[in-house]
Parts: sequence; C-alpha cells; structure tokens
Amino acid sequence: MKSIFKLFSLCLLLSSFTIYNLNYSNLTNSEVTLYIEKDFDFDDLIYLLKKKNIIKTKFFFSIFSKFKNFDTPIHGKYIINPSHNMNQLINILKIGLQTPTNLIFNNVNDIYEFSRKVSPQISSDSIEIINYFLSKNFKNKYKFNHESIRKIFIPNTYEVFWTISPEGLFARMLVEYDNFWTDERKDKAKKINLSIHEVSVLASLVDKETSKNDEKPKIAKLYLNRLEKKMKLQSDPTVVYSIKNKYGNQYRINRVLNKYLKIDSKFNTYLYKGLPPNPITIPSISSILSVLNPDENDYLYMCAKDDFSGYHNFTNNYNDHKINAKLFQKALDKKGVKK
Repeated sequence: MKSIFKLFSLCLLLSSFTIYNLNYSNLTNSEVTLYIEKDFDFDDLIYLLKKKNIIKTKFFFSIFSKFKNFDTPIHGKYIINPSHNMNQLINILKIGLQTPTNLIFNNVNDIYEFSRKVSPQISSDSIEIINYFLSKNFKNKYKFNHESIRKIFIPNTYEVFWTISPEGLFARMLVEYDNFWTDERKDKAKKINLSIHEVSVLASLVDKETSKNDEKPKIAKLYLNRLEKKMKLQSDPTVVYSIKNKYGNQYRINRVLNKYLKIDSKFNTYLYKGLPPNPITIPSISSILSVLNPDENDYLYMCAKDDFSGYHNFTNNYNDHKINAKLFQKALDKKGVKK
C-alpha cells in the first residue's frame, strides 16, 4: 500500500513539474510575430501557434486555456519574445494586448496609391480603404473629394495598431494634420499670403518639380515671386497632371510639348493664373516646409539642367531662360526623347 502511495505521489510530483515547466518555460528562442485575423477561432489559433513553433501540441495549451477561461483570440498583431511563457501568451491573447506597428508612407500621389502603400502594414486591404474614401457616408461627413483630400495626408511614420480600421486611420490622419499645422506654421503661411490649403497646393507643385530637397526652397520662392507679380505659374507638372486626368494615368509623357500646354483644365497653370484648385499629389513635409520657409531670390524662370542631374538652372531674365531651355531641349533630342 505504501509503495502504491509513493508511486502515486511521484507521478503527481512529476505531472506537476511537467505542467509548471510547460506553463512557465520560455516558448521561443527568438521574437515571433502573430497576426490574428478577424475570423480566427481557437482551432485557427492552435494551427498558427504550431506553425510558428510556439507550441508543440494542442493538448496542454488547450488545458491551460480552459483553466484561464480563454477560448476566443482577439483580432490583432502580437509579438511573442523569448521571455514569454505560455501563461503570459494566453494573457496577451485573452485581453488583446497588441503590439503597435509603425505605419510609413511617402511618395504617394493620391488615395489609391496611399491605400496600396498602407494596406500591407495594417489588417484592412486596399479595396476596403478605397471603398471607405469613396463612400457616400465619408463624402457627406468630411466634404472632401479625391483631390482635396490629398492635403490631409502628411507623409511620415505613425505608430498605430495593426487592426486600425479605415475610419480610424482617416481620423488619425486628421489629428496629425491638425497637429502639424501649428500656430507658428499658420503664421508663416499668412506672411506669404497663402492659406494652409494653398500651401499644400504649392508644395505639391514643388514636389513634382524636384526630388532634391536642397532645391525645393528655391523653387518655392520662384513660384511665390510669380504669384506676387500676377504671372501664370507655367508649371509643367500641372500640364502632366491635366493630361493624365483627361486620358488616364497610363498615358506616358516623357516630354511636355507645346500642344500639351493648351489642354483645358483648371489645373493647367499655362492657361489659368494662380494656383490649381487642389494639390496634384500628396505633398511631402519637406516641400510644405520649403514653401513656408522659402529661399531669398528674385527668380522667375527655371529649366532642368541638360546634364539630367535632376537640378535646375534659375534666372530672372527671360532671354537667359530661353538659352537654358534650348540646351535642355537639345539634350532631350540627343537622347531620343520625343514625347
């Protein structure tokens, strides 16, 4: 009888040790990211945990989960690190203790490119995001169209949860837009006689003229000079935008020809004075700040350099500008760029 009792006690001790060890031992040797989709059930979770080598079998995890009244994983992104044990894993999944993700976007032209850029970083797909922006509810609530909305997106890195909805995402962008436009920046806009909307419009032109950050304040001032003198901006990117608006984004333009300058569009600054009605792209922070902090110059004309460096020749003299333009046109001819 004593032998049986000793055997039973030993088995109980070994079982307790095994359970304790399984429950409180580290689950992984390296960091593992878990994505729990919206429709995940407990079996889906088991499959994912086994696939990620976090658990070996369903048995013990199911027992511990039942003991802790856990049977429904909460939708989200979770990072399991080497210090986590099974008890902590279940607690994390049970209360939905998500790990934030860095949402990054830049160099995007419109809501379609924005949606494609951010959708791989959150749980919503691009179609879901686009459908929200194009919905009647959205338009009735915010009064933006697909062009005016561009100013709201300030390209940067934002910490969000992977589960953020399209509604939540846009609400966050509105908050960040309001935060960006501090009183100091609003005052700077007033000093150059622009509204904050107009600053975004002009910044979008600067973005399309150059990718060189050191040249942006110079271009911003050139445009401000032309606006002050009531001159047409004659910005080639507005012509390209007008053409693509009419014929579609698939229409390729490698060279802005004279015939393109006559396309009738409110965005065509060769035909219409002043700024276009809305941004032609989602303006970058560097271009917005360049408009708010422009260079000191009296330039009225610019033309891309014939070395194709991406930089421009600047002048306040039209005759000098014609010389610069001919040099660039010859360089295009030499490269065989016809249209």
